[in-house]
Amino acid sequence: TITLHPDAVMLSEAVITAEAPPVAVKADTTEYNASAYRVAEGAMLEELVKKIPGAEVDKDGKITLNGKPLAKNVTGTIQNLEVLGSAAEAGTFGSMAVNLSGVIQNCYSLANLSSDGWDDVGGLVGNLNGGTIKNSYFAGNNTAMFADGLVGVATGGIISNACYNSGYSAIGMGTNKVTQTNVTKKSNSDMKLSGTVEILNTDIPTTGYFWKLSTEDGFPVLEAGTFVDSVDKTGLEAAINNAKSLDKEVYEPTTWTKVETALTVAEAVFKD
Repeated sequence: TITLHPDAVMLSEAVITAEAPPVAVKADTTEYNASAYRVAEGAMLEELVKKIPGAEVDKDGKITLNGKPLAKNVTGTIQNLEVLGSAAEAGTFGSMAVNLSGVIQNCYSLANLSSDGWDDVGGLVGNLNGGTIKNSYFAGNNTAMFADGLVGVATGGIISNACYNSGYSAIGMGTNKVTQTNVTKKSNSDMKLSGTVEILNTDIPTTGYFWKLSTEDGFPVLEAGTFVDSVDKTGLEAAINNAKSLDKEVYEPTTWTKVETALTVAEAVFKD
């Protein structure tokens, strides 16, 4: 299942954010206009299903993948997606892409992956061919013989601010060919802690969403809005307490007025 947030997804060239038809297929490019999905069942959804082989779409805009990854070749950008369901393929693959030379950002997968072969199966991507995975995670179930956290085989690329729950490592083959920053393996229970959200929100790309912990299953989910990093106010709190301990009687009236004004401002900032 893929939950499409109010955004556009383009699997080649660029991310489309303007108004567009629900689905447009141009050569090897497939564009999804997520805002068009959240409608009653009808011709629009039926047409959408025709563009995504092996998939079903419900009236809430959720796409259930029936045994296949989301895409074969991704050269553009996929963002703000949730992937559930299951996928099983011959050869190297991942829940979101078989081959990635583009970008996957702000995405997560809880899919069940399996393979009868001896090929590497990545949580998100099969073959990373110079692409980028950032601010994303895999917390599904990968039962392949060679199960890998995020990527099966890599010839080059970047992975940053990402987490995974299964596999021997984030990448099956080609680890030395990928630049990894802030990539961590976590158990399912650890996935549901604030530390995971901190990783996913680090240097988060501007897509209109940020990460928070779900109130339903506890896993990180995407929330509409702009991420605001928390500020350490320990020093400010100490300054406020120090100002409150000052003796008014030892100050000139004009000076004490300035102290009171500064204290009022400081307290307002601390509470914000």
